[in-house]
Amino acid sequence: MAVLKSILRIIMPSLLPSLALSSCYSDFDPNIDSTPVLCINATVEAGEPLKVEVTHTWRWEESDLIDKNGAEVTDATVKLYVNDNYVEDLTCREVERDPNQSYLVPQFRYLYFSDKYIPASGDVVRLEAESEQYGGASATETIPHAVGIDRVESTLSDVHVYSNSNGGIDCTFDLSMLIYFTDPADVRNFYQFNMGAWNPYMYDNETSEVCYFMYNMWDVDMTGEPLFTEHVSTLESIVAETWGYSFFSDRQISGKTYPLHVKINDCSLTYYNPENKPDYENAGLEFELMSLSQSYYNHVLSVWEANDGIVGSLGSVGLGEAVPPYSNVSSHAGIVAGCAGSKVRLSIPLILKEYLDLKTQQ
Repeated sequence: MAVLKSILRIIMPSLLPSLALSSCYSDFDPNIDSTPVLCINATVEAGEPLKVEVTHTWRWEESDLIDKNGAEVTDATVKLYVNDNYVEDLTCREVERDPNQSYLVPQFRYLYFSDKYIPASGDVVRLEAESEQYGGASATETIPHAVGIDRVESTLSDVHVYSNSNGGIDCTFDLSMLIYFTDPADVRNFYQFNMGAWNPYMYDNETSEVCYFMYNMWDVDMTGEPLFTEHVSTLESIVAETWGYSFFSDRQISGKTYPLHVKINDCSLTYYNPENKPDYENAGLEFELMSLSQSYYNHVLSVWEANDGIVGSLGSVGLGEAVPPYSNVSSHAGIVAGCAGSKVRLSIPLILKEYLDLKTQQ
């Protein structure tokens, strides 16, 4: 199966263009008459400030607008309703972009902010935007309740520890984990699993003491978790790209306690904490189980179908219908998505110490 999958992934991309170009063709301009409409995008997360992006749609040859702030609408009126009660008109403010983005895009962007409301699970949020030039758009979303992570079980293997010049340790290892959670049985649930490293660094001016924790994840392997590919058909599991997606529903685990299977290979750790300060002992991995609204799930699923599913891949080369992104906005442009997350941390220094102590006893 692995060999067949590799062969098909080589053949399919090279075959599709040849099919598309096997007959005569010519360049053309799809001069479709269309009127730009208002677009709303917002991730409404429980406990986090509410911010909303308002833009307008654009033609395919104007795609560089999005990188030049040309699609942003800064003079719209955006009204916020919570549980059918009017709260306020959102305020448009200039904010700094992510510094990791390309230097070619503007340093600042414009978002609409709420000054009175912090989203809470169970709230029904409605946004109504109106622009003199691009018309109106609205969306209603219910914020889901977070589902907590019960516990994390971890297993270290292939551990190699070295002393570094500062008296700390350098090491490499593999890490297998089971992240347990209990799905509520009384409601349909949708999830997104996220993980990352928490790497604190501290310099004490009085003692000139440095504490640090540097951690690298070279190979995060989620292929052992079947829930992450439940949306993938048998054919797509052979020819489509499934890596990098960790969204799923509860249709196989409703009302059950279930462990997500995640493995990290070739981890690299540098640790220095001479005074055993707790913040550094607790450093390591952070796991987040994000509860998604159904609209959020539908949108992520449509993105996968468009980018990596068979139907979207065929549509991108003209052999099928294009897969539009799912939208719950009245103008059919954008997504207002609700979510609520729960987080836990796994201390790498502590589990490494337990592992080394056990090896010493043996």
